[in-house]
Amino acid sequence: MGFGDRISIFQISVILVSSVYASILWVWGKVLSNNNNTKVILRHKQAIDTVKSLSMDYSVYEEMTASEKQVADYLKELQLWWHYESPVFLKDEKERPRVWTPDFYIPKLGMYVEVCGSESLREQYQYREKIYKKNSYSVIFLHLYKEKERWKSFLLKRIVQLENSRHLEVMKILESRI
Repeated sequence: MGFGDRISIFQISVILVSSVYASILWVWGKVLSNNNNTKVILRHKQAIDTVKSLSMDYSVYEEMTASEKQVADYLKELQLWWHYESPVFLKDEKERPRVWTPDFYIPKLGMYVEVCGSESLREQYQYREKIYKKNSYSVIFLHLYKEKERWKSFLLKRIVQLENSRHLEVMKILESRI
């Protein structure tokens, strides 16, 4: 979820929560009329408490690390609306299906941004980069912990590189048809 689509996601969330809440109340009423199934009553009461605890003031920023917030703010500054942790469906090196959630998806550019947390996870990020490439996903890996001052210019350069690469690829395809 990005700030650019926050209202529509919020509206959908309210509708979903309302319908779930109504369904729970209906089931709870049916169970109460039966009176001898306390486990079901407790389970539905917990679900109702969970629904009630959802805050109307929820912000996706609450789930982000400090580095992710910096990137989110910079993308906002660039007017590049984003979705936070949008699922990506891919296959790993053994062709097993996987679902990963890169930190940001930028719909306008059709690319993802992964904010790397620390040097200790370097091998994991290298593995992910390899799998994303294998599945033809454009993902920019930002290492804010070691590029404190240069990550913004790095991000812009990578966006330009990816866009130029895509453009050349499309032009080759089109020119071969002429």
